[in-house]
Amino acid sequence: MTPLEALAATVAGNDGGIRASDRDRYLRVRGIGEVSDVFTGQEGALRPSLVGGPYPMGGCLQGWSDCGKVGEGVGRADTKDELLASATAQFAKLIDLVTAMSADDQRSTFDFSAETVKKGAHWSRDKCLRDVLVHLYEWHRTLLAWVAANQAGESRPFLPVPHTWKTYGQLNVELWQRHQATPLPEAMGLLRASHDDVLALIQRFTDAELFEKAYFPWTGSSSLGSYCVSTTSSHYDWAIKKLRAHLGRLPQ
Repeated sequence: MTPLEALAATVAGNDGGIRASDRDRYLRVRGIGEVSDVFTGQEGALRPSLVGGPYPMGGCLQGWSDCGKVGEGVGRADTKDELLASATAQFAKLIDLVTAMSADDQRSTFDFSAETVKKGAHWSRDKCLRDVLVHLYEWHRTLLAWVAANQAGESRPFLPVPHTWKTYGQLNVELWQRHQATPLPEAMGLLRASHDDVLALIQRFTDAELFEKAYFPWTGSSSLGSYCVSTTSSHYDWAIKKLRAHLGRLPQ
């Protein structure tokens, strides 16, 4: 079983969660070791057109609205090479930021309660670096399992049942709750592995398959590439900005 197939099987589980045995196998398959091995080498109205076209379920492919204005400053990819380059570059920036943090900073607790202008749900949801990393990982999982299922002939929406774009804020809370016992080193390993698998997924498709809208019936009126942008470069940009905002509040 490939890591992609393992992810698809895991997401299809009755509880919707990642089982310990699957998680351990996934890490072994990916060759993940210690932290040094991994990182060396308002809920609100959905805003249109920040990243791409409309979702089939009524939302907008703009990078999960509760993450804020995701992708601002990240050039939109129009080819597979541009998509891969952007995803790789933004992930490298994220890695550099994380590895530059001291151990104390990596363990520190987020507190944006005094900043009333920060209205997105994620500002109060995520409490630490681990929460940000597993959020990225879980949306990688969602993308990988969605593509794998539909390519295997299983008609399936992007969001796991019973969620829709009207309830994806609650889904984000459930993903957050799922990982409250996940250690930071494991979160780092999971994210690095899922990032690699998303890049491998993108490599399998042509420019037309990625960026021609409605090329696949299961992407609705949008394109597969737009979903990939939202789960990689745009989402990494959101994470970088959030971590920088937190670091800016810490004592120097």
